[in-house]
Amino acid sequence: DVWIDLVLRGGEAPVVELEYLVGGAGWSPLYDLRTARDAQSVELAYRARVQQRTGEDWDDCEVLLSTARPQLGAQ
Repeated sequence: DVWIDLVLRGGEAPVVELEYLVGGAGWSPLYDLRTARDAQSVELAYRARVQQRTGEDWDDCEVLLSTARPQLGAQ
């Protein structure tokens, strides 16, 4: 559980964003390469296969994909 207490002192309500890492989620890149019948041109499309086995509800949330490996840490 995460609890955040905000004390507002006038003005507009702030926008609060929460970012965190969870296990059981991941993605892998997919590539779609198509060529014209005459083989004079090609089209490359980038796609992703997202797996979500966290037990959390991901409805109506923003998902960002990255090639970074945060579990390795920074040195």
